[in-house]
Amino acid sequence: MRSTFSGIYVGLSGMRAQQAGLDITGHNIANANTPGYSRQRVVLTPNNPYTVPGLNRPISPGQIGTGVQVGAIQRVRDQFVETQLRTENATTGQWQTIQAGLEKLEMIFNEPSESGISMALDEFFQALQTLSQRPDDASARAVVRQSAALLTDSFNHVARQTREYQQELNAELAVKIGTVNQLAEQIADLNQRIVAISVTGDNPNDLLDQRDQLIFELSQLTNISVREQPNASITISIGGSTLVDYATVRRLEVIPATEQGEMPQLRWEGQGEVTPQITDGAIKGLLELRDHYIPKYKEHLDNFAKALAHEINEVHNKGYGLGDTYGIEGRKPIDFFVIDEDDPRGAAEVITLSKDILDSLDAIAAASAPTVGGTDPDSGPGDNQNLLEIINLQHTANISSDFYAGIMGE
Repeated sequence: MRSTFSGIYVGLSGMRAQQAGLDITGHNIANANTPGYSRQRVVLTPNNPYTVPGLNRPISPGQIGTGVQVGAIQRVRDQFVETQLRTENATTGQWQTIQAGLEKLEMIFNEPSESGISMALDEFFQALQTLSQRPDDASARAVVRQSAALLTDSFNHVARQTREYQQELNAELAVKIGTVNQLAEQIADLNQRIVAISVTGDNPNDLLDQRDQLIFELSQLTNISVREQPNASITISIGGSTLVDYATVRRLEVIPATEQGEMPQLRWEGQGEVTPQITDGAIKGLLELRDHYIPKYKEHLDNFAKALAHEINEVHNKGYGLGDTYGIEGRKPIDFFVIDEDDPRGAAEVITLSKDILDSLDAIAAASAPTVGGTDPDSGPGDNQNLLEIINLQHTANISSDFYAGIMGE
């Protein structure tokens, strides 16, 4: 005959099980805003039933239930969806980084605006147009020189800021790599703690959530693959190379450039020249900005500056300025702009006015014939034919405002 307390025990087991459910519900509510937290649920299972003893067989028609117990506390989490989220998170991280970088480039180029290269170019040609009406006017020549200096300063400023931003990306890249290593260390530490709890038969749900959150943050930085091991630890790899294996972390590092013009590169720490295969994530976005987007637009700017200097110099060299020094026949050709082709900073950052233009307003070659000592009756201080030819260059395809606007539109 069963004890009279068996019914009380069954009720008690139900109360305890439901109390555990209330505790988990409260835990879920308390962590509603916790990043990476997964809702938990109680899995109830019946207690082992009681079989009434007898000489041959039980008197009752079957076993008698003894109540309920908490079989497990599970996380409500879809691993398939989790994997998809990691993949998309890496893609999002890459393009968000590129978007932010291109927005920064837009701010650097500052177009359209009253202080950008486009406006400076228009003001330069407008000053030339004004000078063409009175080629011998000193004040008009001063405005041309001033507007030309403003144009070269605009080129220098934009190019310098672009180069400096490229160098800033190297510093940001080092920070991102440091974050990857830090996350990997934390994941390795959680691996050990999770394994230690799992071997006892318990579910370390909160620790698993913490680890999954770190993995999610890591997936935004780079492309990763995650493989769960039988002991509940995980192995993480980047491009097929292991980053975390249980408690072991294989760190990444940034190798400084060894030659001028080169960029720092990524390496596996202590692995010589082995480069991680970064194909996604914010780090990939930084590399794309540094090695593709910025060099491309900087090359456009350098080519524009070189074309402008070459086209104007070619015409200016044929003309004549004022006075005995620059207006007589047989003087040497004078460049309007100067670019050091060997300077690694690029044409746009080093373009400047020639020393002759800086030293004397008379050096601006507005005339097409000698202004002193010439025999052409149309020559003289009022000759503007060479200047008009320079002005017409503003419609040349590779140095026009429309060409530069096309670069900005891209």
